[in-house]
Amino acid sequence: MYRTKKTKESSAEGAYKTALNLLARADHTVSALRRKLHDRGFEDEHIDAALAALSKEGLLNELRHLQNKALYYAEVCLYGKNRIRLELMKKGFERSLLDQRLDEVLEGIDFEENCLRLALKKRMSAPKTRQDVQKFAASLQRYGYANAAIRSAIEQLRHAESE
Repeated sequence: MYRTKKTKESSAEGAYKTALNLLARADHTVSALRRKLHDRGFEDEHIDAALAALSKEGLLNELRHLQNKALYYAEVCLYGKNRIRLELMKKGFERSLLDQRLDEVLEGIDFEENCLRLALKKRMSAPKTRQDVQKFAASLQRYGYANAAIRSAIEQLRHAESE
């Protein structure tokens, strides 16, 4: 025989409990949590009430989630600012929040140093020809690094190889 799924109460309390269970597993953006609750069949008014209650209690904090994700992308994945912004937008962070707070969150990160660390991690050597420079730059631009950080990494690699 087939098991039947228990029907969840479609109320603000049910939406709150479901959202709380989702947040217990991992942080979510407001838009991601809204989408997941909607997919589970909760009505918009109940979702709004649940999200408001979670925000009021400090359990749904997009800024904290933004800080955690941004620092993870910068320090572990070694992404540059542009790629971090793109990844955070994919995760559902509001563009206005990113415009207001992302630079502040990433303020202490040395992206030139991270660019060099990434080049070393990928076992890149200092490019010698113009074509090598273009390939090197294209590879690091895909990671979201600015041209200034890439130029700095090239200079430091050339200096290290000349010693």
